[in-house]
Amino acid sequence: MNDTQRALKASVIIPMYNAASDIPNLLEALAAQTVIPEEVILVDDGSTDGSVDTAEEWRGNHPDYPLRILKQENRGPAKARNYGADESVGEILIFTDSDCLPDPGWVEGMTAPFSDPSVVGVQGVYQSRQTEAMARFAQLE
Repeated sequence: MNDTQRALKASVIIPMYNAASDIPNLLEALAAQTVIPEEVILVDDGSTDGSVDTAEEWRGNHPDYPLRILKQENRGPAKARNYGADESVGEILIFTDSDCLPDPGWVEGMTAPFSDPSVVGVQGVYQSRQTEAMARFAQLE
């Protein structure tokens, strides 16, 4: 963990399914945030590729990082997100996917608008690393 401040009661929730190759990069990107969330919750959705082992190994190498790993039978990413939300302690819930790499100011950018009491939700943007035509088309929305 770096010398950044912890975001007040923000939980980052990430569904993962067979994401062993993506999880280390995602967790490193989250550990490099300018504001560290109260917790990061990985919800394994019945992976068979060692995703949980990979996440637990990363957690073992970063014992001070607020990572929680939850497991469920394969029920889909929506159920995984809901399970993570139900188990979270955050007043602010931030969702991302296991194949994303958030920029260093992502958590700060997602939580800062909530200093205005009239704000009830925020939405981020993303840039796809996928090169397939349909993925690029979907990004144009």
